[in-house]
Amino acid sequence: MGDEWVGPYEHALAFGKTHGSKIVFNPGTRQLSQKTEIIQNVLKVTDILFVNKEEAELILFNHFNKKVDNSDNYIKDLCQELQKLGPKTIVMTNGKEGSYALTPEGTFLVQGLFPGKAIERTGAGDAYSTGFLGALIYDLSVEKAMKWGAINSAAVVSVIGAEAGLLTKEEIIQRLSK
Repeated sequence: MGDEWVGPYEHALAFGKTHGSKIVFNPGTRQLSQKTEIIQNVLKVTDILFVNKEEAELILFNHFNKKVDNSDNYIKDLCQELQKLGPKTIVMTNGKEGSYALTPEGTFLVQGLFPGKAIERTGAGDAYSTGFLGALIYDLSVEKAMKWGAINSAAVVSVIGAEAGLLTKEEIIQRLSK
């Protein structure tokens, strides 16, 4: 969206409120670093927040990648602090460490990487999010959604480009059964 991102965010927020839509939010580092009020307003009504660890630290501490702590306890604390800002479910990726989720009920889940060779990491987070959301669309649990996300992300990083490795539902199910 470049520098003109505030208007579309405001429009999406108004649409969601008007129509009672669920809000899934995956903010970019550019938007987060500008610390505008719209980010806080969206967070307050977010149903699912997707961030990586560095983005979480940027939201909470206004710094990027200064704390090198990948312990589950630290990640859980980050998720809990993000949840206090409004999002019901927090989904956090952390590169080679895998992913984490904190449900509205307070359940903290950890998902390792799906095995595979990484060639290029472009699109890994977006692939994770689409796999995760795809599972939720099929009424699967957050735990299974994390597996779908990990599988989809592993497929994308195994090829060059952000779209080439994206999987279908059938392909994800097939890889789960291996």
